[in-house]
Amino acid sequence: NDVVKACVFTFNDITQQDKLNKDLKILLLAAKKVSNSVVVTDSKRKIVWVNDAFISNTGYSFEEVEKKVPGHFLQGKETDPQTVKFMREHLHRQLPFECEIQNYRKNGEKFWMRLNVQPLFNDDNSLSGYLGVGTNITEQKKLQEKLIQQKVEAQKEITRATIAGQEKERNELGRELHDNINQILAAAKIQLECHLKSKNGRPECITNTLDYLKMAIAEIRNLSRNLVAPRFHDNYLLDEIGLVIEHLGLKQKTTVNAGSFDKDKVSDEIKLTLFRILQEQLNNIIKYAKARSISVILETDDQFVKLFISDDGIGFDTNQKRNGIGLNNIHNRVELHDGRAKIISAPGKGCHVQISIPLQKP
Repeated sequence: NDVVKACVFTFNDITQQDKLNKDLKILLLAAKKVSNSVVVTDSKRKIVWVNDAFISNTGYSFEEVEKKVPGHFLQGKETDPQTVKFMREHLHRQLPFECEIQNYRKNGEKFWMRLNVQPLFNDDNSLSGYLGVGTNITEQKKLQEKLIQQKVEAQKEITRATIAGQEKERNELGRELHDNINQILAAAKIQLECHLKSKNGRPECITNTLDYLKMAIAEIRNLSRNLVAPRFHDNYLLDEIGLVIEHLGLKQKTTVNAGSFDKDKVSDEIKLTLFRILQEQLNNIIKYAKARSISVILETDDQFVKLFISDDGIGFDTNQKRNGIGLNNIHNRVELHDGRAKIISAPGKGCHVQISIPLQKP
């Protein structure tokens, strides 16, 4: 009988390998349940594992995508070529990257993903594969597009109101030139003709002509004041407001309170906005309000400059006149500075305009 005289035993330390297997098992178990899509590929970018979120987001089963390159079935005609090029370059260079990309579900429905891709390496630094984690940002993208569209529509509305305001100003200018200044100059012309046709001349016609010319000059000066922007580095805003009130013939019925107004806190651009709003509203009061008294309050604090214009006129229904050119002009001017405009009125209750604009560096 053969007798065993010796035994050779070989021992392999599998502690480290067992730990790695346990860690990998825990990692895959966690990845399986998270809401983000998780994809693991081999070094040739072919899928070896996906989690439940990937299946839910794409509509594909694991059997349908196994051993396939994700981009081959997820990308479509509206996927951005530059983003695809960016991804390929980083994958080719074995570099991690993050990007947003529009993909397609199995049923053709488009969806957006924010991808974070990491290359995986073996102990010898050779490429093992890639780990990709994707967050579905479709709803965020829809919200962004909606906000962009709202901004576009708001800008269109501002443009429309601006054009309407410019047309209104041109019409008023044309009416002033035709109905007022033109009539004054026509009267001056008649007086001169009367003088020239008279055999011995008529001195009183020359005097009348001179008076008419003075009136025309005064009217042109008033028109210029309404059209040309004041230079606030030369004149104070309060001085300009006083001149507007006086020019419109409202001096006796208007009180101005600017005790807490600090002109040095307010930029010239915002001063011009406040000046134009005041002009607009005072003209509205003259044309429509039949007011006996008007109050103008101008003030500043640490954050805002505020303008309040109130009258005790006949008022109006703000719901019926909210799209009027005058009111739109006020709102649009304020919104350009991220400010707020509030117009309170009702029939028989006068009108109260409240303006608040964030302070900027003057």
